[in-house]
Amino acid sequence: MELEECKISVWVCREEKLVSGLSRRATCADVVRVLLEDQNLQQGASAAMLSGSPQSYCVVEKWRRI
Repeated sequence: MELEECKISVWVCREEKLVSGLSRRATCADVVRVLLEDQNLQQGASAAMLSGSPQSYCVVEKWRRI
């Protein structure tokens, strides 16, 4: 049986990012770490707008009107 890949939408500095490959065991720190690594790769570590450890950040759930 194949596991269904989970994707979530995350907003970072007013830019939407899709994070995929998550499992039920993924933590908020895992998601933040991947987002930080992605930004450092795209902009270079010296020009990165975000820095610090994953523990310096939090994930906040945003509800939309239905």
